[in-house]
Amino acid sequence: MWVKDKIVNSPIDNGVVGQERFVGTHIAMFVDGIVTPPPTGNYIVITPVKPRSTPSMYQIITKPNLPVGTVFNSTTTQVVTETIPPVIGTKYTITWVQMPDGYWVPMFYKIEYVRNKTS
Repeated sequence: MWVKDKIVNSPIDNGVVGQERFVGTHIAMFVDGIVTPPPTGNYIVITPVKPRSTPSMYQIITKPNLPVGTVFNSTTTQVVTETIPPVIGTKYTITWVQMPDGYWVPMFYKIEYVRNKTS
């Protein structure tokens, strides 16, 4: 199995490790850029997360952490690329989910915060 530009499994054929089998058919999937989750859905908090008034890890207007198990419905997602820390940090692409009250929570930033409850 190839992902991006390398083999990620351990092929073996006729007992020879690293030897790939001959295959008569192939399935290939090419994805450009970032795949965003569907905007509408029920989300569940799986790691305590602090809602922010705008989709940015640097937003200072926040609410208290949402506890694990909190479920909410969202109709909006937004993908933001931020450099964290801002000057010499690493660029992270963060998918944000908007809560019914207008505040935003990140789905991922180093770890997973919320997950689509139907997935």
